[in-house]
Amino acid sequence: MGSANITNGFDPELTSRFVSDIERLEDEMLSKKGEYMAWCQRQRELINGHIDRAKDAGIPKRPFKAALKLRKMERKHQATRDEMEEADLETVDMIRAALGDLADTPLGQAAAPAKRDTTAIDSLALGDAPVNQAEENAKKLRSGIKAVK
Repeated sequence: MGSANITNGFDPELTSRFVSDIERLEDEMLSKKGEYMAWCQRQRELINGHIDRAKDAGIPKRPFKAALKLRKMERKHQATRDEMEEADLETVDMIRAALGDLADTPLGQAAAPAKRDTTAIDSLALGDAPVNQAEENAKKLRSGIKAVK
């Protein structure tokens, strides 16, 4: 630190240059952010114009916007699944099944047992097996879940 311009251990000229450069870069970022926000506003206006034209063509606005939102969420959902490893996917699906999250999906509906008369299943509880085991078997049969061995 042999410079005569050093005050309290910092070179004022060098420190000032760093601060100036940083402030300039921040100003550039703000300018670009403003440009981007203006661009986004124009895009939103174009989107709203398409939605209005769809409405004019007879497509109900609120359900149409809901369909757009659902498609966007489904793409995000799929992207999340695509990023996961197979073992983690299986675990996630098991957790979702335990929570009942799959019931409203086509896969969940296909896996759900059809409504049926459970009289024969209920009669299993009265058979020779211990009552607790028979009740457990009846619950498994009702739920359509097969025990994994």
